[in-house]
Amino acid sequence: MFYKIVFYRKNIFDELERVKTERAEFASYDAARVWAQNQLYKMAGAVTVNVFMDI
Repeated sequence: MFYKIVFYRKNIFDELERVKTERAEFASYDAARVWAQNQLYKMAGAVTVNVFMDI
């Protein structure tokens, strides 16, 4: 199943803005969340991530 992963950071007005969007295939939603969380820790300035099922 393919998932769309969107990373966000906060701008100077304390609003979320997209930093990066990826589309990748994972066996499950949990696997996609774990991968996205690991990527989030590696990205400078990114503060949150959303994972969407890409249908």
